[in-house]
Amino acid sequence: MKKKGNGHIRKDANDLLTRQLRKLFFDNNMNLKENPSTADEDMGIDYYFEVFDDSIPKEPKHLYHIYNQNKGTENLKIITTKTDENFGKIAFSLSIRHVEYFYYELDEALIFTICDIKNDKVYWYDIQNDSLLPERINEQKCNSINSITIYIPAENILSQETFDTLLKRRSYAKYNQIRKKETFNNLEADYSLTNIGNSNFKMIDKILHTINLFEGIKVLPENVICQLHPFKGTKQKTNISDLNFETDNEEFFDFMD
Repeated sequence: MKKKGNGHIRKDANDLLTRQLRKLFFDNNMNLKENPSTADEDMGIDYYFEVFDDSIPKEPKHLYHIYNQNKGTENLKIITTKTDENFGKIAFSLSIRHVEYFYYELDEALIFTICDIKNDKVYWYDIQNDSLLPERINEQKCNSINSITIYIPAENILSQETFDTLLKRRSYAKYNQIRKKETFNNLEADYSLTNIGNSNFKMIDKILHTINLFEGIKVLPENVICQLHPFKGTKQKTNISDLNFETDNEEFFDFMD
């Protein structure tokens, strides 16, 4: 069988993505306007979608935007090593330049998608909400590596079952991007002031100390919370995902328990 070239795979992936998205939004009384990027644009944005409320056809109401980077493959790479912390997830490599742009600089919410064109499946990943990315990006840059592997949950198949979750994660990503732009443009921020050490302060006092340092800021991005004392644990062990907070900080864990 003749092997498909990259251009062919890209077109198949874009057709698959837009067809499935168009149907999902239509089935939920919304209309999707598709704006593909031009060939000379090279910041990793493949589509700029506009979403309209179509419940009243004569008076469509604009709801929001979604940016997208879409990739296609005939050989989906799922991690099968059970001892790997990303077991069962889809691994895909992206350039550091694009990931930094998506995570720190883009004003709008972006959903990354990868299309398994062999099985007609689309997987999505809300890359801007991944609180582990800042530390992982810094590690790659320190090692002079210009790419980074992202890990996409295999359960994030684009479908009616995950559609509501996708929209919620898009909404949070938009909110997250606003907070990053407004308050945390300095990627080398020093949060050492939140650490009052192993003093006689009780845990509740340490928590209040940190909260008071950020007085006036109503929302903190996930990646910032994971760097703050007394919440943070050891490297790669502090994470926020779908409103679940994970840390190996035993003192904080015992307090919450």
